Amino acid sequence: MKYQRNKLLSLCLLAIVGLMFMIGGLNGQKDCPSYRSKHYFPRMRYENDGTTTRSEYLTMRDGVKIACDLYLPYRAVNENHRLPTLLHVTRYYRSYKVNWPFNYLVGDKISINGIPFPKFLARGYAIVSCDTRGSGVSFGKRLYDFHRDEVQDFKEVLDWITKQKFSNGKIVSTGISYDGMVTDFLTSLNHPALVAVSSISGPFDIYRDTIYPGGIYQKSFIDYYLKFTQTVESGEMITRSDLCAGCAPETLKEKIMDKLAKLLLGGVNPVDSNDLETMRKAIESHKDSTDMLDVVHHLEKGINKIVTTDKFTYEMERDGPMRVIADNKKRIPILVFGGYYESMVLNSVVKRFYSLYHKDSRLIMGPYNHGLKVINSPYSETTTPCFDAFEEIMRFFDHHLGLEEDLGLENEKQVHYYSIGSEKWFSVDSWPPKAEEKVLHLSNAGALVSEKTELNHVLKLNMEEETLIDCKWNMLTSLFQKATKYSATLSSPQFSNGKLNYISQPLSEDLEITGYPHLTVELSANNRDGLIFAYLQEVDTKGTVNFVMDTQLRLVHRKLNLHRNTSGLIDVVPHHTFYVEDRQYLEPNQKTTIQLYFPAVSYTVKKGHSLKLSLFSFDKINFKIFENESDLSSELFLHSASLHLPIVHSRPESSSLHSDNSNKDEL
Repeated sequence: MKYQRNKLLSLCLLAIVGLMFMIGGLNGQKDCPSYRSKHYFPRMRYENDGTTTRSEYLTMRDGVKIACDLYLPYRAVNENHRLPTLLHVTRYYRSYKVNWPFNYLVGDKISINGIPFPKFLARGYAIVSCDTRGSGVSFGKRLYDFHRDEVQDFKEVLDWITKQKFSNGKIVSTGISYDGMVTDFLTSLNHPALVAVSSISGPFDIYRDTIYPGGIYQKSFIDYYLKFTQTVESGEMITRSDLCAGCAPETLKEKIMDKLAKLLLGGVNPVDSNDLETMRKAIESHKDSTDMLDVVHHLEKGINKIVTTDKFTYEMERDGPMRVIADNKKRIPILVFGGYYESMVLNSVVKRFYSLYHKDSRLIMGPYNHGLKVINSPYSETTTPCFDAFEEIMRFFDHHLGLEEDLGLENEKQVHYYSIGSEKWFSVDSWPPKAEEKVLHLSNAGALVSEKTELNHVLKLNMEEETLIDCKWNMLTSLFQKATKYSATLSSPQFSNGKLNYISQPLSEDLEITGYPHLTVELSANNRDGLIFAYLQEVDTKGTVNFVMDTQLRLVHRKLNLHRNTSGLIDVVPHHTFYVEDRQYLEPNQKTTIQLYFPAVSYTVKKGHSLKLSLFSFDKINFKIFENESDLSSELFLHSASLHLPIVHSRPESSSLHSDNSNKDEL
């Protein structure tokens, strides 16, 4: 009787969990747009056959043990089928232990990495998911992310898979964020079994696009992220309220989900539930890992600043993710996704696409936050995306594994992007699409005008100035599907206070801004360094202000990279080098011209609406200065400035996705 009562309790609680997910997942799903006109409905070969799973340690060349979970379709095991393998490697727990009494219904472990394992299993994939070295219940220490020992582990896991009875010798891999970055290093191994990879929201040029965008430390994400990873490596569960500023549950739904998660999840899943001593020893081995909070502030001077510790010597450009460019000799197809509103990760996604280019690769981007969990368009009726990235990933993998014929990928363009405002998808041959430059000049009257004019404005330094925490920089909030909240803040009169604001006349027609807008500013300063932050916005006829994009720059890092990059990085627009030797101090009271490029975006400003540009000096809530704050100019004197907008006039054909049961794909 007691057992039945507990089982009923589990069923009721799980029903509540399912209901809450449905509430969050079904809003606004009708008539949801996609770049394709049809959903992909492949044959699910093992859909009703059940799953067999096991966990085990793989011993690496140096004796370090890596924890992996193996999932196989039950019938495939019984009938000795050989399957392609989906490999997933993470530092955020390959699986969680499920607490009693929930384990009676969902099993002893659960994976919440965002990848729909059951769907891939039903399709006919074997799945191997591993805790990377120094994380989860794998042994070892983490000197820094993607240390060469860690990457060598990836090769040995690939080798192990190909020797297993279930393997047909073909492997694909995918992941979100860090797990997506793993796929870059998998490609750099040039392994013959690796057929294709896909990454969602994976940083690549992590100095320029994630840690020091504009040469300024991005604290609202990096500080909390590094503390979060320390907690994960200790095997503990971190509370949502402690995870980041802005992460605490606010709505009733969020509070219920938070409490249910605490009841359901019991921390990292051991390899053997009967051998907790081994798990304890694995977690104990993590204590010698590096606290990267002690390292990142030393990188403020530049991307190639050498940091020496008692354990290692580190240079981000040499030892970070971009080293895969030189190591990658056997290019394979990659499918990459990015969002406009996830720090500057989309810039990294574009760089990855071109730096690791293959003719069969694809690039997909839209108005999403980190992990494509939330759509951040002010014109969308919902914040819940209906664009299914993993449907596209399965289609991409099926094609390159030869599981399905005539999927039409060879007839598609390589780049697909979503334009906010028009709320449509467009497909083009390359990014950014061909555009005409429209130039607006900043005037003394606070206007954006077509005629070039002199400027006599002063930007005063205010290190206490703040914007908002619910923004694109605070990426950890995306774990809880929290949308950005720009409009409420930007529409408030208080936002404009203390800033230099410029606004255009109402537009006579819709204006699609697609690519990389940039500012050209002629200025002088009263010190040898300075800071500029810029927000590009749309103002509607009622005065509501919507966020388009932002940029920022520490002026000592103003030198642009036009011709060289020692890592082999390919970018589609000039970017600031951030090399230590390229730092250029200002000559006080001498005029100089700088350029600030906004990150990649596509935003259609509607007819009758206006463009607004706000310039200010700092954002204390999201950024931090470590050294030489005394070098910053208290006043920047603006002598002229212009806003350069890439405008797309001739639109490629778009498509909207409607519910359809057809299995055919038509562009």
